[in-house]
Amino acid sequence: MIKIPTAGSTRRLSVNFVGHKIPFICQNYNCLVPYVGHNNPFINFINKNRGFTLTELIMVVVVIGILAALAIPNMRLFIERNRLTSVTNDLLADIALSRTEAVKRSSQTGICTSTAGPACTAAANWAPGWVIFVDNDSSGSLSAGDEILRARESSPNNITVTPPANLLLISRNGQVASGSGEITLCNNNIPGSINLRTITMAMTGRPSTTLGNC
Repeated sequence: MIKIPTAGSTRRLSVNFVGHKIPFICQNYNCLVPYVGHNNPFINFINKNRGFTLTELIMVVVVIGILAALAIPNMRLFIERNRLTSVTNDLLADIALSRTEAVKRSSQTGICTSTAGPACTAAANWAPGWVIFVDNDSSGSLSAGDEILRARESSPNNITVTPPANLLLISRNGQVASGSGEITLCNNNIPGSINLRTITMAMTGRPSTTLGNC
């Protein structure tokens, strides 16, 4: 008894070979043949092609190369924008820390340029780094008895940080005592527009940020 499924059928092919010694060829079907006590040759042609051809491999490599060529420039632009945003956020966080500590301690605080250790440098450029300190002796500068709250390392070489003065002082009520104005952060590695961040320090001590071009 041989039952062959019709076109479109998904049923298995059931063959009863009891007492018969005949060859059976099964192609493109899921075959189930009882072999209990029988000596029957059975051939099952099943498509076992695996892998891919050389042409397919070359096509995949070409597609990957095209996608990489398109993605690399965008990735570099993404990294440069993130660097500028990161430095801007660090500076905003340090300004907020300086204001908070000034009000909490009822003491003047300051932010200044620092190029070598915890000391202020007389340069109107914060790219080499800056320090936030508590002006315990109200001298208007970083001296031996002052407390260092935080020290920032230098920014990436392609980013410039230009304050209106090398020292920003925050009074005990959180307002700007000295150094109000615009702090500009520029990344020349970002082509086109939106490569500038400007932090404006109002006399009230509250900073505001705008975007622009270097």
